[in-house]
Amino acid sequence: MDRPRADGTTTTTQGAGSVLRGGTWIGVLERAAVYASLVAGWPEGIAVVLAVKAFGRYPELRAAEDGVRTGAAERFIIGTFASVLWAGACAAVVVLVR
Repeated sequence: MDRPRADGTTTTTQGAGSVLRGGTWIGVLERAAVYASLVAGWPEGIAVVLAVKAFGRYPELRAAEDGVRTGAAERFIIGTFASVLWAGACAAVVVLVR
């Protein structure tokens, strides 16, 4: 399915997944680590998870942004934000129910 972009071009959902390979697995592991650190009472773990993810993705994001606007950085930021919010909400439910 083609989606229009703000710059007048279109992007496909299949093409979006190829920009940041492995995003599904990285997201699952990120949510699990954030959830575990919050439930364990170690909120500093979120900073560790985000730092490891950023260092791991930096070369790929840098290469994607050199010369061609792929939107990889925006997908990375939005995906990370949504992932951390989701894991935090799940952890909050567990902590409040305890």
